[in-house]
Amino acid sequence: MEVMMRKTGMLICTNPSKFVKFIPQIEKRIDTTLYIQFMPKNQIPLFGNHESSLTLLRGPKFSSTVQQLYKNCVCLNMDVQVLLGGIVGMGNLPKIPTKKVVEVVYFDVDLNLELMEGFIRNRLVNCAPNCEPVALVDNCDEPRSEADGRDCDGYDDSDVACNNVALGGTFDRLHTGHKMLLSEAALMSRKRLLVGLTDVEMLKSKTLWELIEPYNDRERKLREFLEDVQPGLEIEIVPLNDIYGPTKDDPTLEMLVVSQETLKGGQKVNEVRMKNGLNPLTIREIKLVNEEIRCWELEEEKISSSNGRLRLLGTLLRNPENKPHLPPFPYVIGLTGGIASGKTSVGKRLAALNAAVIDADTVAHNIYEKSQPAYSLIVEEFGEKILDDQTLEIDRKKLGEIVFSDKEKLEKLNRILWPLILKKCDELVAKAASEGYKIVVIEASLLVEAGWDKDCHEVWACLIPVPEAIKRIQERNKLSLEQATLRVNSQISNSERISRANVVLCTLWPPEYTDLQVEKAWEALQKRLPATPVS
Repeated sequence: MEVMMRKTGMLICTNPSKFVKFIPQIEKRIDTTLYIQFMPKNQIPLFGNHESSLTLLRGPKFSSTVQQLYKNCVCLNMDVQVLLGGIVGMGNLPKIPTKKVVEVVYFDVDLNLELMEGFIRNRLVNCAPNCEPVALVDNCDEPRSEADGRDCDGYDDSDVACNNVALGGTFDRLHTGHKMLLSEAALMSRKRLLVGLTDVEMLKSKTLWELIEPYNDRERKLREFLEDVQPGLEIEIVPLNDIYGPTKDDPTLEMLVVSQETLKGGQKVNEVRMKNGLNPLTIREIKLVNEEIRCWELEEEKISSSNGRLRLLGTLLRNPENKPHLPPFPYVIGLTGGIASGKTSVGKRLAALNAAVIDADTVAHNIYEKSQPAYSLIVEEFGEKILDDQTLEIDRKKLGEIVFSDKEKLEKLNRILWPLILKKCDELVAKAASEGYKIVVIEASLLVEAGWDKDCHEVWACLIPVPEAIKRIQERNKLSLEQATLRVNSQISNSERISRANVVLCTLWPPEYTDLQVEKAWEALQKRLPATPVS
């Protein structure tokens, strides 16, 4: 019998040590979000009772339970959120609110159907009209753990929990490690949680920083997560432009939650606070969680946003726009990227996969020749000083020295060249179609700037960090640092190019990693190509 998939479900967990055994059953029915509500056995008699309030648990005491639940979920391909509202001392919680509509509630062997029906009816605020309770089957003969999730750290709420707790981070595409860090901070806070969210200037040292979500998107997702797992907590999110943020001078703060890798930063915060005459913060350190499966050898062993961004390479980041003016075939991909970003190497790989590749730069080179109409227009605009002394052909190096140091002159050159290049590329696309090619790639560094992306079904962008691009240009073109920098800065930024791209590739690492990205992108492309018309 086929099992119906639901977007959002909830698990009532009475024994975290048994949870991992239930994962295969849950995965068969949930594909988006799983809420977990921890409920020790001594709370069960009140759980489905509408008249009684739950006896609230002491937050810090159950820190290890929450951390372990998240660790057990690392392998799950869904958004897991451990609800904290029932296990912190913030007043009675007769209802359990969630932002997403719960469609199914799972329960384990310590609960029963009647109790769970009462829970759905009386305590679950946002549930579907047909929300159903589903019993999880425990086929394991191992004896039950007596711990029932009791925290092994031995912390006491009166000693650890504080009114004002702080933490900081990038929080790009919230992953399990982020959730553990944020949940720990929420558990430790009786009143207010201050989150420093790294802003643009602090991002540029990170791997593939251009793929980091915009600040506003990260802030929204961060707030939604915290409000979902800990309703009622006062949440303040501020831009972080240095490692200290408000922690260096906010006298109300009492605790700073850090990961293993940011522990030294936390210690520096306390050094600055003491210089400013403030009490040092209690530092609560959370251990890092390792990835169970690493897709690339380049990836970090720990769960990290950097790993997540690496895995985005070669995938569809945004759906292609509907462009009715383009025929379905040939399917045109605009391959772009800054100078020295590896477009040519990616183009060769795509050609090997049976795509017709048109190099717009080669087209442009031919347009400079004396026999072409652009020749006289360019000479008229920039003068005979740009000509080779012997052949009288346009010396592109001389012309480059002029236009790459003057934005206005570069724009004048582009106004001459772009329409002529596009016309020739259109002719070559038609020729490739007549030869039977289903996919045509137009490789063009100025694809976005020239507006040619409007005539492509998709845009694929090659990304390379600016310092690496400058280094490559110096070595390849024998230019000075200043000359190479001018050429890079004459282009639009990587971020702007990526904002217009459907697929992003990066050639920063050895060639085999470029191969992996291109093969992944090509395979996915085959699945979304329009159906071939029947002749």
